[in-house]
Amino acid sequence: MAVLRSLAMAPIPGSEITLINPQRETFYSGMLPGVLAGLLDPEECILDVAALAARARIRFLEDAAVGLDTGERQIELESGRKLPFDVLSIDIGSRMRDRPDPQVFPDIIAVRPLRKALPRITAALEAIRAGRRDPHLMVIGAGAAGVELAFGFRTALGEIPEAQITLLQSAAQILPDVSRGAQQQVLATLEDYGIEVRRGLGRLEPDAQGVRTAAGEIFTGATVVWATGAAPDAWLADSGLVTTGDGFLLTGADLCCRGTDGIFAAGDVAQIDQFPQTPRSGVHAVRQGPVLTQNLRASMRGFPRMQKYRPQKDFLRLLSTGDNRALAIYRGRARHGRAWWQLKKWIDRRFLARYRPPRTSELLPPDPKMQATMGDCGGCSAKLAPEVLEQAVFQKLPDRGSGPAGSAGSDLRLADRDDAAIFHAGRNGKVVVTTDAFPPFADDLALVAEIAAINAASDIYAMGADPRHALMLAGLPGHAPAGDLEDLLRGARIAFDAMDVEILGGHSVQMDSALIGYSVFGELFDTPLTKAGAKPGDSLVLSKPLGTGILLAAARGGECPTPWWESLIAEMRRSNAEAARILRDAGAHACTDISGFGLLGHTLEMMTPGALQARLFADEIPALPGARELAGAGWAATGSKALESYLAQVDFEKAPTLSAATRSLLLDPQTSGGLLAAVPAPAAELLGKGDSGTAFQIIGTVEEAAFQSSRITIDDSPAA
Repeated sequence: MAVLRSLAMAPIPGSEITLINPQRETFYSGMLPGVLAGLLDPEECILDVAALAARARIRFLEDAAVGLDTGERQIELESGRKLPFDVLSIDIGSRMRDRPDPQVFPDIIAVRPLRKALPRITAALEAIRAGRRDPHLMVIGAGAAGVELAFGFRTALGEIPEAQITLLQSAAQILPDVSRGAQQQVLATLEDYGIEVRRGLGRLEPDAQGVRTAAGEIFTGATVVWATGAAPDAWLADSGLVTTGDGFLLTGADLCCRGTDGIFAAGDVAQIDQFPQTPRSGVHAVRQGPVLTQNLRASMRGFPRMQKYRPQKDFLRLLSTGDNRALAIYRGRARHGRAWWQLKKWIDRRFLARYRPPRTSELLPPDPKMQATMGDCGGCSAKLAPEVLEQAVFQKLPDRGSGPAGSAGSDLRLADRDDAAIFHAGRNGKVVVTTDAFPPFADDLALVAEIAAINAASDIYAMGADPRHALMLAGLPGHAPAGDLEDLLRGARIAFDAMDVEILGGHSVQMDSALIGYSVFGELFDTPLTKAGAKPGDSLVLSKPLGTGILLAAARGGECPTPWWESLIAEMRRSNAEAARILRDAGAHACTDISGFGLLGHTLEMMTPGALQARLFADEIPALPGARELAGAGWAATGSKALESYLAQVDFEKAPTLSAATRSLLLDPQTSGGLLAAVPAPAAELLGKGDSGTAFQIIGTVEEAAFQSSRITIDDSPAA
């Protein structure tokens, strides 16, 4: 975390830095007992590493390391990627020792990873309170984490008289890193709280009835929480790096792995050879941060001098007892009281404040200095402004009848301004073809390529056709590793395989920055569903909520909370195939997909000038979770500014209370957006009542154009 904060404040010129983490956010373990006891809000205990990476202009990959090739200097990832590196920092923490196999013992709750454990623990506590679960809860492991959990559970179940908390420990002592005197004081406090402690049990193993000791004794309980000590990840043994006898990475005081150049390790994953007795503690991991930061900077610049980390012989340990009090252990003694809880809470909150995650309750506006370095948001927001296309392309097109020889075989061409072109192939079939390309909107190129493919196919679906074949265009910087191209192809295959589309080939080109695009070919054996064809009285129906551009802009600026990001990605990954089929079956008269020109631009495309106008109901326009909130805080896609020319064709007089956030949604460029269709009103009313996975929303109506009227009217009165 210290490295990320430092790089955000002072980037290293000319460097390309990638952060790899299995989740976009992580839960601060030191505050878990307070959450279980109801003393802390879970949201304030989250560290959003993806947001921190975005603020530092660092590439973030939601992935996990599973191997290392020191000879080729490549890190191997769970996804199959292989990333080359010059300098590597390993701070992957540790796994739990003797952790039960979740496939064999699915009911046992492993404390790590915390983000997965917390919902299961919360559900178990709620079931106990409701009388649906046996009230005997066992914690396995009496290190600091296990002791704090036991106290937290006692407080959480304080109103259940029959609740029983048992703390089981393999070793003869609890808290092995503190003095015997402090251990005895903590044991006395556990006893005061009615927590049973069983020690010296030897190796503890899960059993069908509960937990089995080395002597064969079985402890039974419906809820078992596993919180044993640290063990290294298995792949470290095969990494080629020097390890300790128990498998952790061995480093010097400069945190550089022994026998290597430019490979560092910190936190629980490593042991400093000069200080073998140093306990694995979050305190040491935090204090190693500044030393690691300086040494990484020195290594990247080729400087030989490194700072040394010298751990303290002792430090203040604060363990929550779950009742607005805490145990303070220092210099062999333990104290218990409210002041220690207040101190612990202050220290934890001060630490988290340094790495403030985006919060739904207190969103920050865009930072102008950061925006100046962000560049384009990517995705469909990167389209050229509509007036540029009008002047350079459409105003210079020849008459339809003066095209090249053979063009008479085209049913829809460039001049028709539709989602795709249509031409005849053979005697019976019609081929629908479209092309689409944009720069990445995220650091994960496989994810970008997957969503880009879904986005490109939407043009085919909007025409009422089925995609069949695709050609791929990949642009990458010349220095990009081969793995980047592999990622693009992997993402494309994920999407097109799901649509039964064959990738026939493609083309690659060197560019200053990445670009991904496709030409998609589809089959049409019926009348095409075009942008033209809407009729007065039709309802305007939308198949997906709006806001992708706003959310992507906020994510690029490190201000999009992970739950909002996850819902955004889920929507962009949803194909429009089902929506298109349902709309065609409903007798839709016209259809288009909402992409880079936003809702206003694509609605205008469907309204024949002088013949039709649209009335949009502001309160019915659906938005992705967080889109309105972020728009209200000032976030907008870079491409939305170019769409403001549409506002001249919109009448807002019937929407005097229209919020700035909704106005932003109207101009928001969509990446992999939904379909907008003109559907007969009776059929439109039935769309939302089906059991399909598409949440259709009626957002307006089509009307006959009045003399000198605006082409779109925004109405904030309730829809009839």
